[in-house]
Amino acid sequence: MKQGPRIYNLFPSLAGSIDRWIEHVPRIAAMQFNWIYVNPFHETGYSGSLYAVKSYERLNPLFRGKSRRSDDALIRDFVEQAAQAGLGVMMDLVVNHTARDADLVSAHQEWYRRDAAGEINAFVNRCVHRGNHNLAYITFCHRQCFHISNSCC
Repeated sequence: MKQGPRIYNLFPSLAGSIDRWIEHVPRIAAMQFNWIYVNPFHETGYSGSLYAVKSYERLNPLFRGKSRRSDDALIRDFVEQAAQAGLGVMMDLVVNHTARDADLVSAHQEWYRRDAAGEINAFVNRCVHRGNHNLAYITFCHRQCFHISNSCC
């Protein structure tokens, strides 16, 4: 019987820069995983949250390490190393919300709901399990709006 996907979650903030991600590949393969799921690694906006993406076309500087190579080359190396070990790579592409200062805010203003003063609406979620932190992120929409639940992040 064919086995389904066995997915290893690589959390970039814990794993470090991309060169460190590559160091994890042999261990992940040895544990019989066949996919690596990577949480958001794109450039973040002013909040610094991995889920408040500023640019989908740039790598978060925290994950570049000291390399001067292009973002695409760094990511490609990781994906190729994983493939050589028999692992697929999938990413958490956060498309239903962005940072306040996201490139998309200026490029596609019509995708964002605004209040009466013209400011972008931010949905705020209070996460009681982490204390009284207000976690605000921008939800964008085209024709319909995504609604955010009050569940803990």
